[in-house]
Amino acid sequence: AKSVGEWVAAYLESRNSYDMNFRQDFTLDINDVVYIRSDFEDNIPARITKLQFNLPGQQGAVSVRRVK
Repeated sequence: AKSVGEWVAAYLESRNSYDMNFRQDFTLDINDVVYIRSDFEDNIPARITKLQFNLPGQQGAVSVRRVK
């Protein structure tokens, strides 16, 4: 029960999520950890939760959730 409680606490503490456009990289996959930059911080570790590719314009969309 203690480990489940710790996991829930860690999950709730890292609820920051980001949606952004990016230059498509087909080597990325769901659950990969990438580093993003915001206006307030550099090198934020984040896990990819959603990827969307658009071939003609070479720009896709990604959703990530911050990890601790």
